[in-house]
Formats: sequence, C-alpha cells, structure tokens
Amino acid sequence: MKYKIGLTSLLLIIMSLMLGCIGDSNKLKHDTTIVHYEMKQGRSLASKDWHCYDVDEERVCIPTNWKMRQQSKYLFMSDVDAFDQSTFFVVLKYNKVSSGLDVTKYLKTTYHSLKNDTVEVFTGYTVKKITFEDKESVYGEYYTSIKHKPYMTYSTVFEKDNDLFEIALKVDSTKAVGYKEIYRDILFNIQHKGKAVFSAKDVIKDIQVIDISKL
Repeated sequence: MKYKIGLTSLLLIIMSLMLGCIGDSNKLKHDTTIVHYEMKQGRSLASKDWHCYDVDEERVCIPTNWKMRQQSKYLFMSDVDAFDQSTFFVVLKYNKVSSGLDVTKYLKTTYHSLKNDTVEVFTGYTVKKITFEDKESVYGEYYTSIKHKPYMTYSTVFEKDNDLFEIALKVDSTKAVGYKEIYRDILFNIQHKGKAVFSAKDVIKDIQVIDISKL
C-alpha cells in the first residue's frame, strides 16, 4: 500500500485502513480524461486554470499545474509542488460497511497514526465538527514536520450514502495561507453522482471543536 515516496502523516492512516477502502480498486471507473467544467463556487475561476476528472462516482477538480498521479491505491491523488514530494492532494473513499468505519473511528485512527508516526513529527491539530441543515462534516488542520521542515494538512471528512470520504491537501506550512483558498475552491466543486457535495449556500447550524485525542 505504500507509494514510492513513502507517504507520511495522514496517508499512513490509509495503510492500516486500506483493506476496507473502496473495495477492489480495479472496479473503480478511473476516467483520466480532462472534462470541461465551469467552476461554480468560491472565487471566480477561469476553466483554463483548472482540470476536472471523473473518477468512480465523483468529479474532482484541481489547478492545471498540479499533476495527477497515475495510481490505483486511492480514489484520486495529485502532486502539488514538483519540488517537494512530501506535499500532495488526495481524495480517499471507504465503503462504510466493508471497512467498518464511521467518522469517529476514522478520526480516532487518524490521531493515533499521527501520534505514532516514526518518520514525521506530529506537532498539533485543530478539528471542528460542522453541522449543516442536511449534512455533517469534520474539518481539520494537522501540523507536522519532516527533518525540521513544517507541514500543514487541510482535511475534510464526511459521509455520503454508504461511503466515507476524506479530502486532504498537505502543503509547506510557510505557504499554507495561499493554499487555503484553493482548498476551499476544490471542496466547493467536488461532485458525487453529479451533485455538488458542498455549496456556499449551505446553512451552518453548529460548529463544535473536537479533541480527537479523547475519542
């Protein structure tokens, strides 16, 4: 389950959970054709600056300068910085029944995997449960370092139908502010079965801080 560069932090979680992840990867429909798609949320974005891909039942859009990785371990993965292979963007998809996962179990495993990582130093996190009128999601920011270089991972975990998803973007902490808006635009344009998962019009009913070390 290991990628060539030895994925760290959040992706180490996958190594322990992957047995139940999205069933047989060969059954996924990986359409690597770039599709035309007008970005509808977040900032006003030119379609020439974004590439969108249909993978299984999802549509994922990323900036054109991010190179999609040809792999079958995860629903979708791309490079972010060609000069820093520790950075990446990834979409994970787990069948809740076959994996036995729900959001709480996933977050608990996330914390212990980060805490016990022997390659990357876990330095902190903030996690919030966001309750909308029609759904829930968990937004997290995870802080780590590799050889004294700091990294930050933006993460959103949510359930949709019978699946659990994580959308994660790991970047150099010194550049994190510039990536946050890009991450938001990606979230607003993630589609499941032809419908946007998140919208700027979503009404937030409650936001709760979660201490995942106590789950």
